Amino acid sequence: WALMLSQMAHIEAEIQATSTPNETTVNI
Repeated sequence: WALMLSQMAHIEAEIQATSTPNETTVNI
């Protein structure tokens, strides 16, 4: 689980970088 969570967090971080703050909060 730890690896999956870390990978998902890393992928989300990249998506968030190109997304707006509002979208990132909704994804989380």
